[in-house]
Amino acid sequence: MVTPTFGTMTYATAGGNITVDLYVADVANAPVHFDSGNGASATSETFWVAPAGGSIVDLSFVTGPTVIFKFGILASGARTRSTPRLANHLNTLAFRPQLNIPVSAGEQIAMVELV
Repeated sequence: MVTPTFGTMTYATAGGNITVDLYVADVANAPVHFDSGNGASATSETFWVAPAGGSIVDLSFVTGPTVIFKFGILASGARTRSTPRLANHLNTLAFRPQLNIPVSAGEQIAMVELV
């Protein structure tokens, strides 16, 4: 059974942190949707453009997906070396692994749901 859910991505820059809402459809190989101004939903953009250089430092997801187990992160269309697992990044965990995925200003970030 597919169980869509929501999450957040925290992006750290020299000027402070930016939090972006995410929508996860819980479908293998589906894109994650990023908030494009009105909240994240199934019709939101499937990418986010970094306004300044920085790093993705946290992902946090609401418990629920039953199909997918991890995420592939892409920067300007190329896979990064990071494949965060859903179980390690649930919003109910007091201590999630800190990420440090560098991103350049203007780079397009996307995520794909993986099994």
